[in-house]
Amino acid sequence: MGLDANSRLLDFGCGIGRVAKALIERYRCSVVGIDISAQMRELAVGYVNSDRFAVREPEDLDRMIEEGFRATGAYACWVLQHCLAPRQDIRRIRSALVPGALFFVLNSTKRCVPTDRGWGTDGNAIEELLAEEFEQISRTGVSHLVRSEIIAREAYAMLLRARPSIAGDPSSGSAM
Repeated sequence: MGLDANSRLLDFGCGIGRVAKALIERYRCSVVGIDISAQMRELAVGYVNSDRFAVREPEDLDRMIEEGFRATGAYACWVLQHCLAPRQDIRRIRSALVPGALFFVLNSTKRCVPTDRGWGTDGNAIEELLAEEFEQISRTGVSHLVRSEIIAREAYAMLLRARPSIAGDPSSGSAM
């Protein structure tokens, strides 16, 4: 992704900030972490422990976008398969990026959301939703990233490029 000290990244589903911490230490970039869990956000501040890191809830990101925030890149690791409103979250991510910015996704091929019968699928196809907002640059398996054969068979990594927002386009993020 060509990261350096001028890079401003969006970590969607940051958890405690493991990836953000490593990227900040290696590239001196800035990272805005987004997570729905207040507990994870609190843990992330202490774990990352950097003035180049901020953590927010998704609704805060919407306000930041409205005020002009744009990231130069983004990543989401093992999170999109769990999003309850994936179309909204994917549009939110695209809206937070400068046109043409890169977005790295590491994800399961299967949805895993809470249902009335336990964990299951809701019919949303994450790759199709990503294709609406992003141009696919590459897609690969993840056997080189994970030790579990089961996970490797049911996961992928993608590098995507943000499609430009079009005035009046309902997916431009202005409706959030």
